[in-house]
Amino acid sequence: MEMHDLFKNETKIPSLPEVFYRFKEAVEDPDTSFEELGEIISCDSGLTVHLLKIVNSPFYGFQNQVETIPHAISIIGCDQLNDLVLAASIIDRFKNAPTKGIDMQLFWEHSIACGLAAKILANHLGMINPDSLFVGGLLHDIGRLVICLNAPRHFAEIYLESRNSQTYLENQDEAKSLLTVENEILGFGHDEVGGELLRRWRLPKIHQETVRYHHSPIEALLFNKEASIVNIADNISKSLALGSSGEFIISKYDEAMEILEIRNEDFFLPIIKEIQEKYQNTTEVFFQTA
Repeated sequence: MEMHDLFKNETKIPSLPEVFYRFKEAVEDPDTSFEELGEIISCDSGLTVHLLKIVNSPFYGFQNQVETIPHAISIIGCDQLNDLVLAASIIDRFKNAPTKGIDMQLFWEHSIACGLAAKILANHLGMINPDSLFVGGLLHDIGRLVICLNAPRHFAEIYLESRNSQTYLENQDEAKSLLTVENEILGFGHDEVGGELLRRWRLPKIHQETVRYHHSPIEALLFNKEASIVNIADNISKSLALGSSGEFIISKYDEAMEILEIRNEDFFLPIIKEIQEKYQNTTEVFFQTA
C-alpha cells in the first residue's frame, strides 16, 4: 500500500469547517479587529458557546467571566484562540467518525490528556504559546484514525499482531508497538499519515512537524523541541492510563529529554501532579461539550 491510497477516499476523512479557514486568514491580517474576528466565530453559534466554555474553564483559570469572543481574544490572544478553534473543530468533526476497532471516547480522552500534558510541560519549560503544543498533543495520533477509516482490514491486522506480541512473547522487551507493526505491514506509520493529513489541511508547520515526528523528534527540521514535548507527553499519558489510542507500549524518551535539556526525571513530578489535577475537567470541556 502507498500512503496516498489512504487519501483517495477523502469522503471518509472529515474536513475542517470553513469558519476555521476564515478565522485563520483573518488572524493573519494585522488590520483585522477583535470585533471582526468575533463576528467570524459568531457565524457558528455552537463553536462560539464551546470556545467560551473552554476559556471560562479551569483550563485557563481566569478569575473573571469572559462573555464574548472579542473579550477572549483580548485576554488570550489571536494565535491562542486560533488554536482553540482548531482543536474544538477537529474533535467535533471526528468524534462520531464511523471507526471500527477504535473506541473513540478513549481515543479522544488519551489525545486530550496528551495535549494537556504537552501544554503543561511547555509551560514549565517556558515555551512560547503552549496552546500550540496542546494542539500538537491533541492531534499526535490522528493518522491512526485515517488508517482505521480508510484501511480497516489493515488496521485490524496491525492491532492484532501488536497485541499478540505483547500477550505471548516471554520477553516483553521484544513486544511490538503499533507503530512498529504499521511500518512492517503498511511501509509507513501513523505519524507519517498524520503529518500528511495536516499538510493537506494546510495547517501550520509547527503542527505538521510535531505530529509527524512525535516518535522521532530528532528528525524534525524546525520544531524538534516541540516534537520532543509531545513525545514525552504521549508517554506520560500512557503511563497514567488516561484514555487509550490502542497503544500500550511506553517508549523511552531519553532522546526527547536530551533535546529539551532535562537532566532528571524528577522534573516531571510536579507536571504529572498538575496533569492529574486538570485532566478530568479538561476532558469534559473539550470532548463532552463538543
